[in-house]
Amino acid sequence: MKDKKKWIIGISACVLLMFSVFFVFNQGKSNEQVVTEYFELLKKKDYKQMYQMLNSKTVYTPTQKYFVEKYKEFYEEIDAKNIQIKILDEQDNVIEYLIYIDTLAGRITYRNKVGGQK
Repeated sequence: MKDKKKWIIGISACVLLMFSVFFVFNQGKSNEQVVTEYFELLKKKDYKQMYQMLNSKTVYTPTQKYFVEKYKEFYEEIDAKNIQIKILDEQDNVIEYLIYIDTLAGRITYRNKVGGQK
C-alpha cells in the first residue's frame, strides 16, 4: 500500500507540472526563460507568481486563491524539495526539458516538451 501511495504521488506531481507549464504564457520571453522562471518560482513556493504566469486565454484555472491553496497543499503533501530543471533542446519555439524533484516517493524525473504557439 505504501508503494502504491508513492507512485500515485509521483505521477500526480508530474501531471500537475506538465499541465501547468504547458499553459504558461511567454510574454516575449524565450520558452527556456519561461520554463526556468516558472520552476524557480516553484522552488521558492511562490504560487501566486506562478499563477500570474498562466495564460488565461488558453487554460481554465479557477481563482488565484484556489490555485495557490491547491499547489501549496499538493507540494507540501509530497514534500517536494531539490527541484531542478535541465533544458535539453529548444527548436522552432518548442522546448524540451527534464525536471527532477525529490519527494516522499523518492526522486521523480519527468521529461516534457512545451511550446510551439506564439
